[in-house]
Amino acid sequence: MALSRSDQPLPPGAPAGLAVEEAGVKARIAACEKLLKESKSLTPQRIDQVESAKTAAEIELVGLAAKRDAMQQLLDKVRERGKLEAEITRLRRENDDRSTQIRAVEAGAAACKLAVDEKLPFAQVDGKIRIRRIRWVEPPVPPPAPPPAKATAK
Repeated sequence: MALSRSDQPLPPGAPAGLAVEEAGVKARIAACEKLLKESKSLTPQRIDQVESAKTAAEIELVGLAAKRDAMQQLLDKVRERGKLEAEITRLRRENDDRSTQIRAVEAGAAACKLAVDEKLPFAQVDGKIRIRRIRWVEPPVPPPAPPPAKATAK
């Protein structure tokens, strides 16, 4: 009574010792089946012994299949953990890059604010508005001269 689960290949990365154990158990089952086919030459007591050995080997094979499945699940979790750790590293690197970009943009915004504040005629400091003198960069244009006065005749 061989189970189909035991015929599955070992997962990649599984210890070779498990494959050797499975091969040994399968060979034991095959030998028992061969002996049972030739049961005409065996005594009833010997047939019982071979059937018992075959049953024990099949039980052991089921146990090895469960062990293989557990190892596969463990390997899957280890691989998943590796992928997740790589994703964490990638996200942290992206976060660091974004933080650097944010700091650069904040510094630019602060510089622009300072430049604007220096040009305004008033500024709010500590909740109070302070008026600053305006410094003219170009000389002011003089107002036009008044028109000449008309002479009056007497």
